[in-house]
Amino acid sequence: MKTNYILIILVVLVVAGVIFAYSAFQNAGTDYEKKTSQSAVNIVLAPKTFDKGSFSFDINIDTHTVELSQFDLKELATLEINGEEFKPITAPVLNGHHTSGSLVFNIEEKPKIFSVVIKDIPDISLRRFSW
Repeated sequence: MKTNYILIILVVLVVAGVIFAYSAFQNAGTDYEKKTSQSAVNIVLAPKTFDKGSFSFDINIDTHTVELSQFDLKELATLEINGEEFKPITAPVLNGHHTSGSLVFNIEEKPKIFSVVIKDIPDISLRRFSW
């Protein structure tokens, strides 16, 4: 009888360990710090998830002086990894003075070192967010 309790406790501990390890693996890399570029247009960018070849970033853009609808993030944003450049497959449509959403890039492996470059949004011609 005592052996059964020990076996049950061991099984519960193993299952809990597997669940914890799986959760840690799924969330690995989601704890990147957010980066901010402030000027006439403020941009806050934070890597969010890497899942099945998609690398997703949360992006928030705020301004009080510039109409954002004239800018296309799919054209102006680039992910740089080891000298290779990737354009986003998804980007929020900029509109008005405040926009938030996801910037998503299609890449095969989760990078350790990377940068997101956003060009030609006033009044900084090139913004580089590096991790």
